[in-house]
Amino acid sequence: MASLAQYYQALADDDANAHGVAIARLQAAEVQARDANRSANAFPSSVPPASNLTSEAGTTLSEMTKRQLASIQEKIVEFTKDNDFIYHQPIPGEASLSAIPKLPAAKAIPVSELYQGQDIQRIIGPDIFQRIVPMAVTESASLYDEEKAKLVRAETERVEIANDEMAASLDYLKLPDSLNILKGGMEQEMTVDENFRRWCEELAGHAPFNSAFDQLNADKASIQSMLDQSMKQLDMEESV
Repeated sequence: MASLAQYYQALADDDANAHGVAIARLQAAEVQARDANRSANAFPSSVPPASNLTSEAGTTLSEMTKRQLASIQEKIVEFTKDNDFIYHQPIPGEASLSAIPKLPAAKAIPVSELYQGQDIQRIIGPDIFQRIVPMAVTESASLYDEEKAKLVRAETERVEIANDEMAASLDYLKLPDSLNILKGGMEQEMTVDENFRRWCEELAGHAPFNSAFDQLNADKASIQSMLDQSMKQLDMEESV
């Protein structure tokens, strides 16, 4: 078994371009095969019945070891000739040989070798990574969508506030119902309410309210400026 292990490891080393190591392993395998052949030749011709061996066991072992020795010697001649003429690698001693590693249970086969002469792209399908978007592009698109949604929300809030103000103003002025009442009153004689007449008389001697309205507009502009500045600061803080 040791001779067989060295023999097959030598074939593997030769395939891996370690020609000198392969020859050294074959030489070690030859020595072990000779010892096995001598042991097989000395095997007794008559065996005990309890050994479960036939009388031809010695002959069979001798033929097996002889065949193994011949195979090793044939490979030694072949590898030595190739190394002398082509590779010129040094042959290490038997003591410097490394231990035989365990045989891997499986060997990887390239797809190109497995499907030679065939359309590999059709067999394995399209590349699953060709549609992946780079992370930088994804982040930029996300920031763009966020800013766009932010602008849309701001405009939507302004529109809703304007609609609410308009609805409140119309409700305060009792429009459009008051227009219908006014339209109906035009068809008949209209009189001024006494309370309304008294209010007009009371306000007739007062100064105009232009200054008060100007002050209210100035206050409104100042408050609006403060609100805009606060919104900018809140947006800046949110972005940070």
